[in-house]
Amino acid sequence: DGQGVVQSFTKAAELYTMAAELGHVSAMYNLGNSYQIGQGVAQSFKKAAELYTMAAERGDVGAMFNLGLLYQEGKGVVQSFKKAVDLFTMAAEQGEVNAMYNLGCLYRDGQGVAQSFKEAVELFTMAAEQGHVDAMGGLGFLFIKGQGIDQSDELAREWWTKAANEGYETAIKNLKILDEQEATTTATSTTTLTPTTTCSS
Repeated sequence: DGQGVVQSFTKAAELYTMAAELGHVSAMYNLGNSYQIGQGVAQSFKKAAELYTMAAERGDVGAMFNLGLLYQEGKGVVQSFKKAVDLFTMAAEQGEVNAMYNLGCLYRDGQGVAQSFKEAVELFTMAAEQGHVDAMGGLGFLFIKGQGIDQSDELAREWWTKAANEGYETAIKNLKILDEQEATTTATSTTTLTPTTTCSS
């Protein structure tokens, strides 16, 4: 972090390596991050996946989530939505909000798991209530479509407004479209509304 010393990602990676070899779990995770983004070491998703695996097996929640992302995207590992689901589930059960959202996306899209809008609603709700903006946007879209939950323009508006207040562009656009539709007709058309993107970091 360049605190008390001249910043050196290379030196940080060397120290993380030594600590990881001694079994320090956070060092495994941090070194995995270094390899994932190529900071202080040559970028290697494969090496990042190996380190995240070691840390995840020792209970590191951040490593579970990051490893899940690598499986989801097929970076450094053979793509496997099922493994991503397993890892996101473990992390979500330990309170990792990003994992709740990403797991919700996989349920919504039926990737690595049987499609379930109901599960997506539950996971998005848990994440949204903890301030996850993408989850607020995704929840709003499920309300507007009536997927996994009773259709409600009012609740869609409520969640999109919360997301919009955080600067979430998709929610801002959807609120404008909702306003225009409500001004012209009582029957809401959802065709021009933008869904949230697929899960990401």
